[in-house]
Amino acid sequence: AATTIQVKASIDLAAAMAAVATMIPGQTARIQELKREVQSLAVEVGKSTDDLAQGLYNVLSAFGDSADAVQKLEITAKAATAGVSATGEALSFLSAVTKAYGDTSAEAMEKVADLGFQTVNLGDTTFPALAAAIGGVTPQAVTLGVSLEELFGVMATATGVTGGTSEVVTQLARVFDSLMNPTETMIGLFKSL
Repeated sequence: AATTIQVKASIDLAAAMAAVATMIPGQTARIQELKREVQSLAVEVGKSTDDLAQGLYNVLSAFGDSADAVQKLEITAKAATAGVSATGEALSFLSAVTKAYGDTSAEAMEKVADLGFQTVNLGDTTFPALAAAIGGVTPQAVTLGVSLEELFGVMATATGVTGGTSEVVTQLARVFDSLMNPTETMIGLFKSL
């Protein structure tokens, strides 16, 4: 039974790494390096090599192959572990926010992961729910100059109080839309304040 499990895991990793290879064709040495990194990271974060290899594919798809691709995968994997989600879900969340705010560096991903974890910790939401919904409000937040801390502060405070994650994103998007396209009444209120 153990041998069967090991063989299946090896086959799954090989298939996932074959998909990764399509992202950086002709880079056999780089693929082998990435495979070793995935195997090492799997032990460190307690995720399967298959899940991490699929996550690596998503990292390369979202951000391209770069010197910090493995660091971005590690941040994503740790966020997934902390947020009790699949690596792909964590990446969807991190990618949506960092791309909207225009900084996809590993440092920005780390910051968003930390804020997301605190939002999950303090609010009534999950990483998968944030991943599915957050893209519905980040463009307006960026346009209005809302900081990451302010955005996640609202998410942590409002989830579970005014609705679930998607409802809070919808409510917040409506508020932002009202601020960007104020009615005459809103303009009057702004002037009086």
